[in-house]
Amino acid sequence: MSESQTIVGIDPGLTGAIVELTPKGNILSKHVMPTVDKKLLDLKQLRVILSLYKNSMVYLEKVHSMPKQGVASSFKFGRVFGVLEGMLAALQIPYKLVTPQRWQKKMHEGIEREIGPKERSLMAVTRLYPNEDLRATERSKTPHKGLVDALLIARYGLEEVE
Repeated sequence: MSESQTIVGIDPGLTGAIVELTPKGNILSKHVMPTVDKKLLDLKQLRVILSLYKNSMVYLEKVHSMPKQGVASSFKFGRVFGVLEGMLAALQIPYKLVTPQRWQKKMHEGIEREIGPKERSLMAVTRLYPNEDLRATERSKTPHKGLVDALLIARYGLEEVE
């Protein structure tokens, strides 16, 4: 990794997000996954966003179907992942796949395991970025889970290359 190359974390899914970090770990950009009516990816907007990261190393969460998840939701989720991976490849943006277990193990170090993974992620991101506003909009009351995870995925990537 060059000293000027940024790290991007992507939490896939219609409620996912994309976060870019400097080599020093500062947040450069953050985007909630662009959608049309929260039902489909906005492919044109997604291409515009991903095009910003041609000189970055991207860490894309490697997802799979989950137990008790319906067939239709698994298909939708997998479709979004496939679109993201396809666009990264088409735009010739270097990327690595990282499983949730792998990045969470590293980023959740020192946090009680009895707490759910989303709560642990929020605690981890608050520890690393105590003053960062991770709400989807100014009207939102709580941090956006996709932004939280994308930031931690990017941070995992940053720590992996150090």
